Amino acid sequence: MFIKSVRKVATLIDRKTSLGIISLLLIASVSLVTIPVLKSHASLSSASIEVIGFHWTKFPIKILVDMNQWSISDYAFAVREAVNVWQMSIWTYCSSFNDTTLAILNFAFYVSDVNATTDYDVFITFTADEISTDVVGLTSYQWNPVSHEAQLPVTINLTTYSRTASHLFVKNIVMHEFGHALGLGHASTQDTQNGPELMYYSTSAERTNYPSTLDLYALCMVYRGNFKQSVQLPANIPYEIVQPKTDVLSDPPPDSTHLVSDDLSASILKAFFDAIQQVWHTDQTYLVVLVISIFVLIIVRVIDRKK
Repeated sequence: MFIKSVRKVATLIDRKTSLGIISLLLIASVSLVTIPVLKSHASLSSASIEVIGFHWTKFPIKILVDMNQWSISDYAFAVREAVNVWQMSIWTYCSSFNDTTLAILNFAFYVSDVNATTDYDVFITFTADEISTDVVGLTSYQWNPVSHEAQLPVTINLTTYSRTASHLFVKNIVMHEFGHALGLGHASTQDTQNGPELMYYSTSAERTNYPSTLDLYALCMVYRGNFKQSVQLPANIPYEIVQPKTDVLSDPPPDSTHLVSDDLSASILKAFFDAIQQVWHTDQTYLVVLVISIFVLIIVRVIDRKK
């Protein structure tokens, strides 16, 4: 079975002290390998996760998706879905465990050819080929080890195999790499009690993944100012995936905001024009009419959800 093996390479790029500030760069890469899926030998009760050493202090975190020549409109939706899952899993965790530490986390979403901005915090871009042998994703980030503030921008690179990668492939890479962008390292176990651990070194490319209670508890520690290198769950929190509740969008935790600068309708409109362009030259009018009808229905549903 094809799974993604994530290996983390830490590189110290600058140990010179300037006014007491040291700049650090870490790189996390995702590799595509062929190995069987094996149960982790580590006990679930002793599961732990590394934290990188930085956190975000200014919100919303602005995410820019670079729709370059190695992307298609669907990849913007895949990235947005990955960010949405993180946001909704955070809200679900806040609600389930009465912990609003992460309620400060919210995100602004931008697409380069829809609502581009030069004021971004996380830059997500695509490449035609593997970044290096077997490496399909790469995240780099810097932080100030004195203040633990992230230095901008955090960059996520991922391959689309010349625009042939699937929606789920892109979403899963972004799900894992975005965990690094938020401040998480890697988890010690492959499985939780009810599903795969998103931040483990390897994860299936063929199923939707979710953050775990371990991932979110570790983020709580980070955003409380605890940068201990390894975090374990307390006994009162079960180790399980945090699948978003269906009602979290209508009932977010206190002091939180919805994803801002959404422009989802604009993204839908771009996908609409891409689809029209693809079928226009077929001289089959019924296909054009069908595509128009589908996108009108989608836009109506989006408008209804925002009311």
